[in-house]
Amino acid sequence: IYILVIIHTSRTGVCGLGKKEKKPTLSISYSSIHKIMENNAPAPISRNSNWGSSESLTLDFGSYETVHKWRQMPECAEFVGARRSKHTMVAYKEDIYVFGGDNGQRMLNDLLRFDCRELSWGRAFAMGTPPAPRYHHSAVVYQQSMFLFGGYTGDIYSNSNLRNTNDLYEYKFTTGQWSEWDVGGVLPVARSAHGAVVHDGKLWIFAGYDGSARLNDMWTLSLDSGTTPNVPRSQNTGRVIEPTYRWQQIDQSGEIPPSCCNFGITVARGDLYVFSGQSGAKTANNLYRFNFTQCHWIKLTSDYHISPPDLTLSSSPSRRYGHTLASHSRYLYVFGGAAGNSHPNELHRFDVDAGVWSLVDVCQNSEIPTGRLFHSAAVVGDALFIFGGSLENNIRSGEIYRFQLSSYPKSTLKDDFSKLLENRESYDLSFILNSSTSKPAIVGAHIAMVAARSQYLRSKIIEAKSIETEIRNRDLPHREQQGMTIPTKERGESRNKDQQSEVASKENSRLKVYLPFNVDVESFRIALNYIYTDRIQPSIGGVAESSRNSETSAAGVGSPLSSTSSRDTQRSVGVHSQPSVSSSSRALQTVLIMVNVYKLSITLQLRGLEFLCIQYLEKSIYLENALVMLERADEMSLDQMKERCLQFIVKDVNYRQIIMQREFEDLSRELLIQVVRREKFGALSQDGVASPPPIEAPPAIAEGEFRPPTLEGDMKAFLCATSNNSDSSFCDVILRVNGATVSTHRAILAARSGYFEALFRSYAPPSGEVDISIGDTIPSLQSFNSLLRYLYYDDTSMPPEDSLYLFAAPHFYSFTNNRLQAFCKHNLETNITTGNVIQLLEATDSICAIDMKTHCLQIIVAHFNKVAKLPRFQTLRRELLLEIIDSLVHTPDVQQRT
Repeated sequence: IYILVIIHTSRTGVCGLGKKEKKPTLSISYSSIHKIMENNAPAPISRNSNWGSSESLTLDFGSYETVHKWRQMPECAEFVGARRSKHTMVAYKEDIYVFGGDNGQRMLNDLLRFDCRELSWGRAFAMGTPPAPRYHHSAVVYQQSMFLFGGYTGDIYSNSNLRNTNDLYEYKFTTGQWSEWDVGGVLPVARSAHGAVVHDGKLWIFAGYDGSARLNDMWTLSLDSGTTPNVPRSQNTGRVIEPTYRWQQIDQSGEIPPSCCNFGITVARGDLYVFSGQSGAKTANNLYRFNFTQCHWIKLTSDYHISPPDLTLSSSPSRRYGHTLASHSRYLYVFGGAAGNSHPNELHRFDVDAGVWSLVDVCQNSEIPTGRLFHSAAVVGDALFIFGGSLENNIRSGEIYRFQLSSYPKSTLKDDFSKLLENRESYDLSFILNSSTSKPAIVGAHIAMVAARSQYLRSKIIEAKSIETEIRNRDLPHREQQGMTIPTKERGESRNKDQQSEVASKENSRLKVYLPFNVDVESFRIALNYIYTDRIQPSIGGVAESSRNSETSAAGVGSPLSSTSSRDTQRSVGVHSQPSVSSSSRALQTVLIMVNVYKLSITLQLRGLEFLCIQYLEKSIYLENALVMLERADEMSLDQMKERCLQFIVKDVNYRQIIMQREFEDLSRELLIQVVRREKFGALSQDGVASPPPIEAPPAIAEGEFRPPTLEGDMKAFLCATSNNSDSSFCDVILRVNGATVSTHRAILAARSGYFEALFRSYAPPSGEVDISIGDTIPSLQSFNSLLRYLYYDDTSMPPEDSLYLFAAPHFYSFTNNRLQAFCKHNLETNITTGNVIQLLEATDSICAIDMKTHCLQIIVAHFNKVAKLPRFQTLRRELLLEIIDSLVHTPDVQQRT
């Protein structure tokens, strides 16, 4: 009775951790902002703004958790359940159920329940015979039951009767009844440390350890009584007495993961995902996706932090095992595990839609759990829960942590810039490639994007501008004296009425940059695609896809690839020279094009692209192309790439097969000598002494110090330089905001906003200045700077008063989705404090947001003693001070105190 009283007391919130009362919902009224939107806002161009107006999101002021914040929950008391690891945890409605594991001395088979609303622990009600004590088993939820399969059982204290199992138990949440299933037919081999999920009414198990070897087989079992006759159960034990259910082994195809155990597994967007795990003595950080319909595997990420099919830099987790993998919205979350001798505690997530890993930025005042392995994770609503596990020194934990997840609309920054690259009409820059040849090629681009990403190309643009200015200043007086027509760009005259002449005029008005070297045009397009999107498309199909932004050559016969002195030039020229080639030849062509891209990335000083190319080429060396890549690397003086090829060729498993190829006989004398000496003596220094082979990566990369530049980082630096007036030479439009002027870039604004795209396409003010408003509201300069940060590099950090101004901006400016509005909504709901309520009151008054203003007045009245002491309070306008006094007078609590 005493124990029950204690549990009941903790559940009723006596400890101060009970459920908080939620406040009523408030809707912000933006009628004054919206009433002229349809009349004034231009129609968006090729933009999917199907998410509705800004009125589609309302503000709910209540008890909310801060996004990306860790918070420790009440720890499970010893009299309720022991600390543990290697257990399972599942979510059912608003509760979490924990079963089994070990406490360091013995295996467990108790069933614990954590109430996520009341924040309290207790033992779950159970009837019947539970599974034997075990760990490294699996548990899933289907309908109103938990299904538990396999695991390792026995007495670990006396080291007796230890064995893997393949039994299947069901626990009904509604009745608390345990029952063992009697399944007929061939059974999966007994195993532990495997993975299990539920999909389409079936239980799926994958891989694991059978006591002697790791596995990678897959089995499935139907759990749906609608497709299988009801199974009679014993009234006394609940045991299934007729084996009408049968396991089915799955015939897998594709890139099947290697045999493994202690990995993460989950289902997201209708597919199964497996991350990392132990495979023999090795651990990995590979992510695999399994299609249930086709039973086909695809490897999504590799050890080199690259996310195909479009290669992009990605902060993938390090190699590990014993971690957890959970899914929420479009993200997969990885936490914990053992990575070598360390137990990392950072949280990584994988965007299923974008195919990119990222490190989650955790809220500053978070209670971050320490690193651990063999813990468990479950998602309840929009929160991730972590429980138990083995800490350092193999200490078992009874801690439980809650992490507030986010489900904001995905970022469209790279997609928007990709569409900008395809929009030929908006080009203001022409690169003249291979100008020393008889057929130079022209590739269009945008000055702002190129200048932001490449220091080398930025210098060439500045040089071209200087030359153009010099020519204009020299020729303009002469043209005026002769009565010649001055181009539109120089004199601001009306456009040519003839459409063809207008197009020609636009192309002629672009800034022309002549590159002083011959370059493979396809390689240059791939590099340009990286500049806009941080991605490259190494496949032949991707190269052809990326050529949509190309233009005809100056000679009018298409864009030729550069000619080289190698005898394999014909094989490397790409899709235009060989329309029908075998798949192996196409793969070789792709690799050789990527070698050219690697060389180009060094010239253009694109470190991120260089890093991507290195990783791709290292994984692309194989028996058939090693010699060709060695030749190309030697011709281009790519020492690092040449070293990789030599290392691959002289491997014992490769050397004999490679030297028997005909291409080996055609190698130059110098390369033949280098290959033979490398195989015989290893790497030699200049004095002929054997030296150890070089490390696999540049020192900065190997030590984790090198961080390749990103699109967001470069655009942030570009905007900061413009805002500080340290480099505004590339700005081509001035925005007037609340009496101030802001220099910006047309191309970037048009790429991110349908409003600006239509404005600049149909109207070009002679002064180059544009007045800025959001409907009939003029935003503050501070809030507009927040908007610019979002447009340039997708930054959403801003004070709440800025969110109030920008809440309607996504609709008025026709953004691709309502990502910014979702951030503004959450910022307003969670970050209104006594410290910033005065600023918000002033903002709400200026834009006539009545509901929000009322909410601010309520906060001021409730905390008047604190708010009245703020310096900002002393500078309030007389009208607002009168409204505060009126609110104080008409508040019942204040009247009683008076």
